[in-house]
Amino acid sequence: MKKLPALILLFVLILETAVFAQTDDYIVSDNVSQTYSGILDAASIAANVKFGDVPDNHWARTAIIRDAALNLIKGYGGKFTPEAKQTNEEVIDTLIRVIGREREAAAIAASIVAQAPADSNLKTMQALGSLNLASQIGIITPAEYADAITQTTAAGNAYSTFVRLAPATRENVANWIVLALRSVNPAAFPPVATVQKIVGLSDYRNISASTAMSVEAVLNAKVMSAYSDNTFKPKNGVTRAELAQMLYNLDNNYFGIAGLEKKTGTVGELRNNQYTENGAVSFWRNIYVRTAAGKIDVLRYEIYSSTNPQPRNRDAVTLRLGAVSGMEALKEGDAIEYIVRESDKAVLHVQVKSALTATTVSGQLYSVDASANTINITDSANKHFIYNTAEGLFVKDGSTAYLNIANLKIDISKLPYGSNVSLKLINNTVTEVAYIGRQTLYSEIRGIVIENNADYGYITVVDSKGNELTKYYYESDMTVEKQQYYDAEDEIGYIDSLFPDFRYDPRDCGINDIEPGDVVVLTFAKGSRDEIVHISASTNYQARYGKIITLQNDESGEFAQMLVEYENKQTSWFTVPREIFVSKDGKPVGTDKMLVGDWVKLLVNQAIVGPGKTVESVKEIVIEGGEHFIGKIVKGSFAGINKIQKQMQIRDSYTLEKTGWSGYQNLSNYSISGSDIEYYYNNTRVSPDYIERYFKNSDATVYIALEKNYSGERVRKLTFRLSRDEALKPDTVTASSGDGKFSTIGNANLTTDNGTIVVRYGRLVSGKDIYSSDYARVILNGDKSASVVVISDVPDNSGIMIARGRIRSIDDGKSFSVQSMSVLSGQEWVYTPVAREFSIDHNTRFISADGTLNAKDFIGYTEVSKIDKVYYIVTDGSRATHIIEAPYATNCVKGTVYKIEGDILHLKDAMYRDAKTGVWKPVSNTNAVIKVNVYQNSVIARNNAVAAKNSFVAGDVIRAFSVSLPSRIESGITIDGYIIYVDN
Repeated sequence: MKKLPALILLFVLILETAVFAQTDDYIVSDNVSQTYSGILDAASIAANVKFGDVPDNHWARTAIIRDAALNLIKGYGGKFTPEAKQTNEEVIDTLIRVIGREREAAAIAASIVAQAPADSNLKTMQALGSLNLASQIGIITPAEYADAITQTTAAGNAYSTFVRLAPATRENVANWIVLALRSVNPAAFPPVATVQKIVGLSDYRNISASTAMSVEAVLNAKVMSAYSDNTFKPKNGVTRAELAQMLYNLDNNYFGIAGLEKKTGTVGELRNNQYTENGAVSFWRNIYVRTAAGKIDVLRYEIYSSTNPQPRNRDAVTLRLGAVSGMEALKEGDAIEYIVRESDKAVLHVQVKSALTATTVSGQLYSVDASANTINITDSANKHFIYNTAEGLFVKDGSTAYLNIANLKIDISKLPYGSNVSLKLINNTVTEVAYIGRQTLYSEIRGIVIENNADYGYITVVDSKGNELTKYYYESDMTVEKQQYYDAEDEIGYIDSLFPDFRYDPRDCGINDIEPGDVVVLTFAKGSRDEIVHISASTNYQARYGKIITLQNDESGEFAQMLVEYENKQTSWFTVPREIFVSKDGKPVGTDKMLVGDWVKLLVNQAIVGPGKTVESVKEIVIEGGEHFIGKIVKGSFAGINKIQKQMQIRDSYTLEKTGWSGYQNLSNYSISGSDIEYYYNNTRVSPDYIERYFKNSDATVYIALEKNYSGERVRKLTFRLSRDEALKPDTVTASSGDGKFSTIGNANLTTDNGTIVVRYGRLVSGKDIYSSDYARVILNGDKSASVVVISDVPDNSGIMIARGRIRSIDDGKSFSVQSMSVLSGQEWVYTPVAREFSIDHNTRFISADGTLNAKDFIGYTEVSKIDKVYYIVTDGSRATHIIEAPYATNCVKGTVYKIEGDILHLKDAMYRDAKTGVWKPVSNTNAVIKVNVYQNSVIARNNAVAAKNSFVAGDVIRAFSVSLPSRIESGITIDGYIIYVDN
C-alpha cells in the first residue's frame, strides 16, 4: 500500500480523536429516512466563494455564499465586488442561469460568435446569447433585443429602449425576475388582482405602469422590499449584493424550478468511517440530522485518495459562524438549513442557523400511538397537543408496545394516563419523557389589566384591594380564554349592530388578545404565586364618536398614536395596533386608510383602575363614509346673519373650482345650524357676534368651508382676511416644517395659521397636516399667507392600461385570449403581435354601445359568439376590469371643460393632433371651442381608474379620442369621444 498524503493522514487523526457529545439518544437507532451525499466539485466551489471583499459582517454575506454555492452568481479573481452596479445584460444573464437555461444561452452565443467578426468581444457575444434567449421566452421584448444588437455594432443609439450596459433599475429587475420564473413555471408569483403594497409607498407614482404588477408581486413574495423611508426608488440601480439577496429571497420559487428542496433540522450525531483497498483510501463521515418533521436524514461527507487523478471527494459548501468551509465544520447540536437535490440525493449547501436549543413542555398524558410514533398531552383547559416522537422511544416486543419513560419500559396499556409528564423536544420531536405526577391544585387572583407585555412575558393587574401586581408567564405553557363583547349583555343596545364585522372564535384567543381594561382571573402553577398557567378574561366596552386630530407612527411601524376629538371638544390619545379591525362603508380596510380629519366610531375597552384613573384601548374602528366631507369652498363679502333661520348671507360669492374661483352669485345663504362652527379673523378665533359687529358689509374677504351634512350643506369653518386674494397654480409640496409652514415647487416659505382652511382629501384638518409630496391648491391672502389649502391626489393616468384586441378564445366566466392587440401609449396605438390571455371575474364590466352587456353573453359559441370581434380592454395586470365594444378611435383633441350639457362637453382652449406630423395645433386662433359627445360605451380614465360618464366637472382638462375628425377643423366642431383621459 502506498503512503497516504499528509493531508489525508491529518484528516485521519482528526476523525480518530474527535469526541462528540450525543444530543439525541435515538438519532442513530431510528430509521434513516434519506441519505444525501456531497457533490464532487464542492471543494473548488468553496474556494471560489471565499470572496476577499465580502467580510463576515457584510449584510448580504449569507445570501452571496449560498447563491455562489448554488452557482447562481459568480465572482472573479477571489472578489465579488458587492457594491458594483449591475447592468441590464448582467441581470438577464444571471436570471437565465437561475432558470436553468445557461447551456441553451451558451449554444446561442456560440452560433453568434461563429457569425461575428474575428475580433468580437467574447463576453459581449456570451451576453447576447442570454439576451437572445431572454427575448425568445418573453423576459425582454424582440424590440429590446434589437436594441441590444444595435449597440454591438454602433457607438450607442440615442433612441434605444434597452441599453445593454446601462445600470439595471429596481423596477426592471423586479419585472425580469417575475417574467423569468413564470417562463419556467407559470404559477410562480401568483397574479394579484389589485396593487396594495405599492400604493402604500410614498413614491409609488414613480413606478412605471408596465412594471407595477411585477413590483407588487415581488413585494408580496418578499423578494424585494421597500426602503426604511417607505420608498421603492424604482429608477435606482441594483448592486451585486442586492441582486444576491433577491435571489436568496426567491427561495421556494427557485427551488421548485431547479428541483431542489430546502430542509431544516438539528445535527444529532457524527459518525466516522474508513475503508482501505488496493492502494485507495476512503474516509467518510455520516452526519445524522433530526429534521423538523421528526425524521432522520444523513448527510455524507467523503474524502477519497488513490493513484487515480480524477476527483472523488464529496462535500458541500458550508457556512458556519460566518466562515466558509465544508461539512467537516458541522458539530452536534447545530441547527442547520440544507439544500438538497432529490434527483441524485445530493446535498449542495449547508448553513448553520444557531446552536441547539432544546425545549421542555408539560401536561397530562392523554394517549400514545406506537404505530404513528406520537404522544398526545392536554393542558388545564383540556386543549390537546400532539407531538412526533423519536422512533426509539417506543419499543415493540411482539404484539406488545412499550414507552420508554426515564429509562423504564412501560407497557402502553399501563401508562399513567391523566398524570402530568414533561417532554423534552428537539426540533419539535420528543426525545425524552419524564413522569411528574398527578394534577395539582392551583391558586388564583382577580384584577383589572393595566399592562400586558407579551414580549417579556409579564402582565400587570390591579386587584380588588387596589394593589398593583405583576405576574409572569410562558406563552407555550399557558392557556387563555376571553369573553368577547358580542357575547356580553349589551346595555347600550347598539354596540353589536354598530360593530358587526369583528368576529373570531373565543376558543382561539391568545395572550396578545389580553389588553388593558380586561377583567381577568389569573391561575398559578402549584406552589407559585407568580407563574401563570391560565387566564380567563372579560371586557367592558363602550362606543365613542369623534374626529381624528393627529396620527403618529411609532418607530417600529407596528403601532400608531391617534388623537381623537369628541363632539364635546374633549380629546383622548389611543395606541392603535396595525392589525386592529378597521372598516369603511361596510367593508374591511387597513389602518393605512385612516386619515387626519376622518370622523370615526370607536369600540373602546375601558377599565377604572383607581380613583380618577382609567385605562382605555381601541378594539375596532369604523371610518365614516361621505359624512363630514368638505364639499365646497366659497369666498365673498359678509352681508349678515339671520339668527332665526340660522343662516349666513354672503354677497358676491364665488366657488373654488379646478379653474379657480367661478360660479358668481349675487347673494347666497348658508346654514350655520351646527354648534361646532369655527369663526376666525386671520389667526384669532372670534365669535359670531364679533363678525356681525366688525365685518358686516366691510371690505374683508370671507372664506367659507361648507361641510356635507345629513340635511345638506352647512358652514363648518370660515375665516376673514383683509389682503388681496391670489390663487396659485396647483403644485407639489417640496418641504413642510410640521407647524404650518411649507413650500411648493413654484413658491417657497408659505405659511398657514389657525384660521387657514386646510382640506385634506375632503376632510378639514390643520396646517400641520400638510406633508412633503402633497399635491396642493393654495389660495393666498396677503404675501405668502395661505387662506385656503386643498390637498388632493396628483392627476395621473399612467397606471391604467387601455388595449384593443381581437378575441381568439373564451373560457366562460374565467378568461379570454386575444390574437394580437394594440396598447394606447400617449396618443399612439402601439401594436404587438403577441397573443395574450386575460382573466375575468364577477367584477369585470362588459359594456356595449347601448350600455351594459350581460356577462353571460360574453361567450364563444351560438349566434352571440364574441370570437373574432374587437373590443377595448382595460386591464389591471392580467385581469380585465372592463371589456368595451366601441369603434377604433385614433384621432385626438384636447382642451378644458367650461360647460356641461347632458352628455356634451364644451371645451375651450381646444387643440387637435395632426395625425401626419404628431404636432398639436389650435382649433382656432380666435375662438378655440369645440364639443365632445360622451357615450354609454366611452372609456373615461381619471386618476388611474375608469370613471363614470357623469363624473366630469368644469375645469377638467381632457384628451378625447375619436374615430375621425371633420375635414375642416374650425371653432364649434363636434367630435365623438370614445376614449377620454382627464389629465388634471
